[in-house]
Amino acid sequence: MFKMHFLFSFFIILCFSCSKNEEQSDCIDRILSDYNMKPYKEGDIYCASLQLFEFENNHYFVYDLCTADIAWDPFDCNKVYYARTNGEFDTLKTIEIWKKSKKLGIIGVSK
Repeated sequence: MFKMHFLFSFFIILCFSCSKNEEQSDCIDRILSDYNMKPYKEGDIYCASLQLFEFENNHYFVYDLCTADIAWDPFDCNKVYYARTNGEFDTLKTIEIWKKSKKLGIIGVSK
C-alpha cells in the first residue's frame, strides 16, 4: 500500500513539473516570435538579443540592442514590465530586480 501511495505521489509531481517546463518553453517560443528572433546558439553574431533572468521564482526577459542605449526594463511572459508603476518607470524596482535577479543567459538573437 505504501508503494502505491509513493508511486501515485511521484506521478503527480512528475506531471506538474512537466507542465511547468512546457509552459516555460511555450512562453519563450512566443516571446521569440513576438520579437522576430531565433534561439541563441553559441557563436551567433548579433546586435539585438533577449536575455532571461530569474527573480523571486519568476522568469523575466530583457531586450538589448547594441545600436541604442535602452533602459534595462524586464518583463514577464505576459509582457508585464516589473519596474513600471502605473505605466511609469520605477527606479527603485529596477534597482531591486537588477541586484537580486539571476541572469540565466541569452535566449534569443535577431534573425
